Amino acid sequence: MGPAVDEPLKSCWLACYGTLRRRSLYARTNHAVAGQLRFWGYGLAYGRLHWQRAYPALVGEPGLVRVEIYRVDDPAAFIWLDAYEGFAPDRPARSLFLRRLTRLQRPRWWAWVYHLNDSLKLFGPAGDLPRPRRSMSKQGLARFSPG
Repeated sequence: MGPAVDEPLKSCWLACYGTLRRRSLYARTNHAVAGQLRFWGYGLAYGRLHWQRAYPALVGEPGLVRVEIYRVDDPAAFIWLDAYEGFAPDRPARSLFLRRLTRLQRPRWWAWVYHLNDSLKLFGPAGDLPRPRRSMSKQGLARFSPG
Protein backbone atom coordinates (compact mmCIF):
# COMPACT_ATOMS: atom_id res chain seq x y z
CA MET A 1 0.00 0.00 0.00
CA GLY A 2 1.10 3.53 -0.68
CA PRO A 3 0.83 6.71 1.34
CA ALA A 4 -2.51 7.92 2.69
CA VAL A 5 -2.08 11.46 1.43
CA ASP A 6 -1.22 12.92 -1.94
CA GLU A 7 2.01 14.86 -1.32
CA PRO A 8 3.03 15.08 -4.09
CA LEU A 9 0.17 13.92 -6.28
CA LYS A 10 2.06 11.22 -8.19
CA SER A 11 -0.82 9.67 -10.05
CA CYS A 12 -3.93 10.95 -11.72
CA TRP A 13 -5.58 7.51 -11.84
CA LEU A 14 -8.46 6.43 -9.60
CA ALA A 15 -9.63 2.84 -9.09
CA CYS A 16 -13.24 2.44 -7.86
CA TYR A 17 -15.04 -0.62 -6.55
CA GLY A 18 -18.27 0.67 -4.98
CA THR A 19 -20.48 3.72 -5.11
CA LEU A 20 -18.12 5.65 -7.39
CA ARG A 21 -18.54 3.17 -10.25
CA ARG A 22 -20.24 4.24 -13.49
CA ARG A 23 -23.48 2.34 -12.90
CA SER A 24 -23.86 3.34 -9.26
CA LEU A 25 -26.41 5.76 -7.90
CA TYR A 26 -23.68 8.42 -7.54
CA ALA A 27 -22.79 8.26 -11.23
CA ARG A 28 -26.42 8.58 -12.29
CA THR A 29 -26.79 11.89 -10.43
CA ASN A 30 -24.53 13.60 -13.02
CA HIS A 31 -22.52 15.35 -10.34
CA ALA A 32 -20.02 17.89 -11.70
CA VAL A 33 -17.04 15.84 -10.48
CA ALA A 34 -18.09 12.98 -12.77
CA GLY A 35 -17.09 15.20 -15.69
CA GLN A 36 -13.52 15.26 -14.35
CA LEU A 37 -13.22 11.46 -14.41
CA ARG A 38 -12.60 9.62 -17.70
CA PHE A 39 -13.37 5.91 -17.71
CA TRP A 40 -10.35 3.91 -18.89
CA GLY A 41 -11.31 0.30 -18.26
CA TYR A 42 -11.39 -2.49 -15.71
CA GLY A 43 -8.69 -3.82 -13.44
CA LEU A 44 -7.97 -5.77 -10.27
CA ALA A 45 -6.92 -4.44 -6.87
CA TYR A 46 -5.55 -6.49 -4.00
CA GLY A 47 -7.86 -6.93 -1.01
CA ARG A 48 -11.35 -8.02 0.01
CA LEU A 49 -14.66 -6.18 0.15
CA HIS A 50 -16.67 -6.02 3.36
CA TRP A 51 -20.20 -4.62 3.40
CA GLN A 52 -20.51 -1.67 5.77
CA ARG A 53 -24.30 -1.66 5.94
CA ALA A 54 -25.14 0.14 2.65
CA TYR A 55 -21.74 0.32 0.97
CA PRO A 56 -18.69 -1.86 0.33
CA ALA A 57 -15.29 -1.22 1.88
CA LEU A 58 -11.91 -2.48 0.66
CA VAL A 59 -9.74 -4.00 3.38
CA GLY A 60 -6.23 -5.40 3.30
CA GLU A 61 -7.04 -9.10 3.28
CA PRO A 62 -5.97 -11.71 0.73
CA GLY A 63 -8.01 -11.54 -2.45
CA LEU A 64 -8.68 -9.56 -5.60
CA VAL A 65 -11.40 -7.01 -6.22
CA ARG A 66 -12.60 -5.89 -9.64
CA VAL A 67 -12.27 -2.12 -10.06
CA GLU A 68 -13.14 0.49 -12.62
CA ILE A 69 -10.19 2.70 -13.55
CA TYR A 70 -10.56 6.39 -14.28
CA ARG A 71 -8.17 9.05 -15.48
CA VAL A 72 -8.58 12.11 -13.24
CA ASP A 73 -8.45 15.17 -15.49
CA ASP A 74 -8.22 17.67 -12.63
CA PRO A 75 -6.57 16.68 -9.30
CA ALA A 76 -8.91 19.19 -7.61
CA ALA A 77 -11.60 16.49 -8.07
CA PHE A 78 -10.05 14.74 -5.07
CA ILE A 79 -11.35 17.51 -2.79
CA TRP A 80 -14.93 16.44 -3.55
CA LEU A 81 -14.09 12.72 -3.73
CA ASP A 82 -12.32 12.82 -0.34
CA ALA A 83 -15.34 14.51 1.26
CA TYR A 84 -17.71 11.98 -0.34
CA GLU A 85 -15.63 9.06 0.97
CA GLY A 86 -15.16 10.54 4.45
CA PHE A 87 -11.42 11.06 4.07
CA ALA A 88 -9.84 14.07 5.77
CA PRO A 89 -6.18 14.33 4.64
CA ASP A 90 -5.36 16.48 7.67
CA ARG A 91 -6.98 13.95 10.08
CA PRO A 92 -6.51 10.47 8.64
CA ALA A 93 -7.01 8.73 12.00
CA ARG A 94 -10.55 10.15 12.18
CA SER A 95 -11.42 9.32 8.56
CA LEU A 96 -13.83 6.59 7.48
CA PHE A 97 -11.75 5.82 4.39
CA LEU A 98 -8.12 6.51 3.53
CA ARG A 99 -7.09 7.43 0.00
CA ARG A 100 -3.93 5.47 -0.72
CA LEU A 101 -1.71 5.28 -3.76
CA THR A 102 -2.03 1.56 -4.44
CA ARG A 103 -0.27 -0.81 -6.81
CA LEU A 104 -2.95 -2.59 -8.83
CA GLN A 105 -2.64 -6.26 -9.77
CA ARG A 106 -4.04 -5.53 -13.25
CA PRO A 107 -3.00 -3.35 -14.92
CA ARG A 108 0.32 -3.16 -13.12
CA TRP A 109 0.42 0.50 -12.27
CA TRP A 110 -0.40 2.81 -9.38
CA ALA A 111 -3.82 4.36 -8.78
CA TRP A 112 -5.57 6.10 -5.93
CA VAL A 113 -7.91 3.74 -4.07
CA TYR A 114 -10.13 4.41 -1.05
CA HIS A 115 -9.45 1.80 1.67
CA LEU A 116 -11.44 1.37 4.86
CA ASN A 117 -9.54 2.93 7.75
CA ASP A 118 -7.76 0.01 9.46
CA SER A 119 -8.71 1.29 12.92
CA LEU A 120 -12.46 0.85 12.27
CA LYS A 121 -14.46 -2.26 13.03
CA LEU A 122 -15.97 -4.19 10.14
CA PHE A 123 -19.77 -4.48 10.13
CA GLY A 124 -20.46 -7.09 7.52
CA PRO A 125 -19.01 -10.32 6.21
CA ALA A 126 -16.45 -10.38 3.47
CA GLY A 127 -17.85 -10.78 0.02
CA ASP A 128 -17.59 -9.61 -3.51
CA LEU A 129 -20.01 -7.24 -5.17
CA PRO A 130 -22.43 -8.87 -7.57
CA ARG A 131 -20.69 -9.46 -10.86
CA PRO A 132 -21.44 -6.89 -13.54
CA ARG A 133 -23.23 -8.08 -16.66
CA ARG A 134 -20.16 -7.47 -18.82
CA SER A 135 -17.20 -9.71 -18.17
CA MET A 136 -13.67 -8.36 -17.98
CA SER A 137 -12.29 -8.97 -21.42
CA LYS A 138 -8.71 -9.85 -22.16
CA GLN A 139 -8.68 -6.93 -24.58
CA GLY A 140 -9.62 -4.51 -21.78
CA LEU A 141 -6.82 -5.86 -19.61
CA ALA A 142 -4.32 -5.76 -22.45
CA ARG A 143 -4.30 -1.95 -22.36
CA PHE A 144 -1.74 -1.75 -19.57
CA SER A 145 0.05 1.48 -20.34
CA PRO A 146 -1.73 4.66 -19.23
CA GLY A 147 -2.19 7.30 -21.93
